[in-house]
Amino acid sequence: MLKTKLIRWIAFFTSFFFVGFVSLYPVTVLADSPGKQIITLKKGAHAPFAGTLFSTEAAANLAVEIENKDKQCKIKKDQAIELLSAKHKLQLDLKIAELDTFKYKHEQILEIKNDQIDFLESKFHPAPWYETGEFWFSMGLVGGILVTIAAGYAIGQAAD
Repeated sequence: MLKTKLIRWIAFFTSFFFVGFVSLYPVTVLADSPGKQIITLKKGAHAPFAGTLFSTEAAANLAVEIENKDKQCKIKKDQAIELLSAKHKLQLDLKIAELDTFKYKHEQILEIKNDQIDFLESKFHPAPWYETGEFWFSMGLVGGILVTIAAGYAIGQAAD
């Protein structure tokens, strides 16, 4: 009888531990499963793990967002590149216009200075003596006096 009780007692504890182990172990395994999971649940069902549950629509939106991140990043990158390119082209065009303005300004200043130098050189180097008005005035005066003297002498000789 003691033997029978001992066998029943061992059988009871073995059955109890076996049923407990078999029923609780799968829950433990699911709760500790590594990695990310998306599990579809029915209304009223219990979640097999701790974490955030997504509805089908939210999971689809998340998947679409992840797929579109690369496209959005490429669009933003291209936009930033075009913006910087336009900004640098504007700066370059402004510098080219500034350079052209300075070139024109200095060419005009150089032309004015050269004209001024030519004018001052013409005033510094007087015209030859035979091209001046004073020379021709004095030649006319001397020529007139000589003509008058010659005419007076000719009249005096004719009267004698």
